[in-house]
Amino acid sequence: MMTHYTLMQYAIPREYMLPFIQECNTRLEYFVTADDLLGEQDSHPITEIHEVFDLTTEEFKTIAVRINPYKRVVLFYKSKTNPILDVQWKSDPNYVDYTACKTFTEFLDLYLSPENPNFGSQNSVNTAPFFMSAEKSLAVSYLLDFDTFNIDVKTIPEFATVDNVDYLAEAHAACEGYQALYSDADKLKVADIFAVVIATWNYKFE
Repeated sequence: MMTHYTLMQYAIPREYMLPFIQECNTRLEYFVTADDLLGEQDSHPITEIHEVFDLTTEEFKTIAVRINPYKRVVLFYKSKTNPILDVQWKSDPNYVDYTACKTFTEFLDLYLSPENPNFGSQNSVNTAPFFMSAEKSLAVSYLLDFDTFNIDVKTIPEFATVDNVDYLAEAHAACEGYQALYSDADKLKVADIFAVVIATWNYKFE
């Protein structure tokens, strides 16, 4: 039986996830991302994947990568303030220029502002409720944690015997020393907006 894998939307900038996506395309016989399947403009819960693929059967599996919100916004800070990467987003109808942000605090004030056109649809989305249906009849097949990704990814059978699975190496490196970027007010802002994710997976600022 061929297994069909769908990668759920991820709270990590695409450029950091690309090595893993490319490897999935290589190693998995059938693979699609939720963005490619349903579009990247909106957030898609597992129930929407289920409307396309019957996730109650063994044939269809889902993959998701969860991340500590304190690290999540640091990755977006480093991505969105990069002037080289910024060029590719300028044509987006909801484009926001972050390159003028001189500090992490300035970035957070803009990125997590309710006035930001992407605030509700992307920037402030708590992913935890999207990975399990309300009645808990559906749940992600392979829920990988960012911090233990290299261990967790090997629970996917096609990656079990792969020696080098350090696909998120650049993202992990970008998060080193992330605590130094935060003021106390920054920590409170992130904790408030991403309270659901923090409570669901007991994430800490550490």
